[in-house]
Amino acid sequence: MKKLLFSAAIVASLATSGGTARADVLIGVAGPVTGPNVAFGAIDIERD
Repeated sequence: MKKLLFSAAIVASLATSGGTARADVLIGVAGPVTGPNVAFGAIDIERD
């Protein structure tokens, strides 16, 4: 019974996946673009 259930789950997952999946991943980096900290990338955030 467990083997049948496992086999059915595998077949269902393969049937729904169809083709290959592809996604473009964008990675953003925030940092200072002007001022004295540009060369070091230091970000000064004053928090209350």
